[in-house]
Amino acid sequence: MSTDSEDSNRPVIYSFDEFEIDLAGETLSRSGERLNINRRMFQVLCLLIERQGEIVAKDEFFEKVWNGNFVEENNLTVTIRSLRKVLGDDAKLSRFIENIPRKGYRFIAAVERKGSVSKTRPEVVLSRETTDKPPKTIPSGQNRVFRLVTAAAAILIIALLAFAAIEYRGVFSESDNAGRRINSVAVLPFESVNADSEYVASGLTDGLISRLSKVQGLRVIDRNSSSAFKDKRFDPIEIAAELNVGSAVRGRIEQNGEVVILNVEFVELPGNTSLWRQQFRRGSAELYAIQEEVSQAIIERTLAPAVNSLAQPPNRDPEAFKLFIKGQYFLNKRENSDLMKAIEYFKSAVDIDPAFSDAYVGLANAYTLASVPKLGVTIEGKNSMIRSLIKKALEIDPNNGDAYAASAINKCYYEWDWEGAENDYRRAIALSPGSARAHHWYAEFLGMQGRFDESFTQYDQAAALDPLSLPVKTDQAFNYYYAQDYDSAIANLNKIHAANPGYEHTYQFLAEVYIQQGNFPEAINEVEKLFSIQSERGEGSPRDLEKARIYVAKLRKGFEISGERGYWQAELTYGVDPLYERAVAYAKLGDSDRAFMYLERALKERNSAMVWLKVTPELAGLRADPRFSDLLRHVGLTP
Repeated sequence: MSTDSEDSNRPVIYSFDEFEIDLAGETLSRSGERLNINRRMFQVLCLLIERQGEIVAKDEFFEKVWNGNFVEENNLTVTIRSLRKVLGDDAKLSRFIENIPRKGYRFIAAVERKGSVSKTRPEVVLSRETTDKPPKTIPSGQNRVFRLVTAAAAILIIALLAFAAIEYRGVFSESDNAGRRINSVAVLPFESVNADSEYVASGLTDGLISRLSKVQGLRVIDRNSSSAFKDKRFDPIEIAAELNVGSAVRGRIEQNGEVVILNVEFVELPGNTSLWRQQFRRGSAELYAIQEEVSQAIIERTLAPAVNSLAQPPNRDPEAFKLFIKGQYFLNKRENSDLMKAIEYFKSAVDIDPAFSDAYVGLANAYTLASVPKLGVTIEGKNSMIRSLIKKALEIDPNNGDAYAASAINKCYYEWDWEGAENDYRRAIALSPGSARAHHWYAEFLGMQGRFDESFTQYDQAAALDPLSLPVKTDQAFNYYYAQDYDSAIANLNKIHAANPGYEHTYQFLAEVYIQQGNFPEAINEVEKLFSIQSERGEGSPRDLEKARIYVAKLRKGFEISGERGYWQAELTYGVDPLYERAVAYAKLGDSDRAFMYLERALKERNSAMVWLKVTPELAGLRADPRFSDLLRHVGLTP
């Protein structure tokens, strides 16, 4: 490190990362805050910084810091350990002070010099203690050659060991976050460097979110919201504002054959303060171990780690885990062709590891989302398979919160076991308090019961966990419809619509609310906009789009000629033909016998729309009829 003579009267200040060391004042500070270190620690750090990038032998520390006095080697070890604690460094994965076995220590961070001193100043002025013992000297040329050779040898050895062992290496940093309470985190989609690592990046992202969502008191942003930042430039201020979150995890992953290289960092927002970072270089068989190690490292830097440490899950078969994260990757795509691939991967995972509880849940979720014709089974056959998979998952792991959530929604929509569904929802939330899905589904369940205050509370919690989720926002807005607060429903749906004009559900929901208000022209406009968007996206065949155009035209003409009655007659003649929708149309037309005929058929087929029977306003004209109370009892709802 050069020592020019400019500004010779100014003190020397060295800066590295967020730290500054002032030689004249003998102080070390971080981001302007003075840190508490003793003189010996200060002197050791000065020597390392003055020789930045070079190995400083242990004998040299004893000579220059301890003035050649006899001390035990442990004194240097304790001093280095104390320095690392102050700097947030780590012995294995050094960010600042690197240990070179049997040789000494080296300062590896970049250093900036902010001042200078006179030429006559010695290379290092460390100790003010007097001593008569003359320092040992080494000719400068010989000293330089020795340093270069040892540095090169050390680098070569480290590189060879890394390739031979396929072990991780990395940098670890942790700011001194004592007293901080980080209670919210977003796991951003991991960046994949190549196609081979894409499914690994997706799987590890989902795995971290799932694991962290089990921590009490830690708000973990759902993947639906965090995925909005996929392939975007990392902007800590934007992320903090959009997700209302205090920290973020980001990573970059590359797979070369059987070697996976993962760089991961945990940062505090919005200031982008690095709390922890590490590079893993492992075999692909160690993906599950990496996921667990990263999860625990993050938990240790949030809230109260002693209380919130996750119970260690059972070891997973490496091949089964790779198949599982491939299944999750295709499950997240939601298209039928991808769901069929997800099903095959999940099946392969449980074939290899029959005790893989999460794989059974993944399989159940894939069956839930897949269309019945693609599966080649009846609706009842599909529901039977889902129940069997959930039961198996819970037999293996009675504390699997995701399995309880899947069980609850199945009991709600298909079994009409309301007590069982509520017990499972509560259990799911207790086990995975950070699950946006569990809060969202429970909010829907409570709305079906007419427990709207509780329902909106659960929606608020789901929105806090998944702030960018359009399904959560639109379902929460439509909940006002069931509560018969139509003005609030329209206001909230229009707000969502303005920000996300391409989201189809807002048009559908707005149309239903406008109909209930008697505003049929606006309802027809919303239906027409919905079909227009679908046409622009190429959804549906030309024949389907032509039928939709005729349907809208007939609705408009029917209303223009005969008002509300003309609208519902057009709905019966030209509309879609599900049982429940026809029952609604006949109810609106005052034909209660035909309305109940279709409702009873819907009951027999266990139509999922029947779960809203207790609160839906479109059937208000039938509620006084004793047959309606009978329907409610058959669905398991109290009249």
